[in-house]
Amino acid sequence: MSRREPSSPADYLVFRAPWQVSAGLGVAVFIAMRWLYPAMMKGNRIGEGLAQVGVKVAPLAAGFFFFLAALSAVVA
Repeated sequence: MSRREPSSPADYLVFRAPWQVSAGLGVAVFIAMRWLYPAMMKGNRIGEGLAQVGVKVAPLAAGFFFFLAALSAVVA
């Protein structure tokens, strides 16, 4: 049975990309969730609540992409 080709550009970007791409996405996601989103939501009650959750979840989201980067580096 042959392997299935990625069905969308997002599949390629996340699963087939070099480890540097996944590491860069991890850094970008962390910066966005930790500092950019909370700064954008100042003055919005619901947005501030979501931003507080995003700040706490940012390391987990970035960790997912760092895990993919490590996996890609080992497989390549």
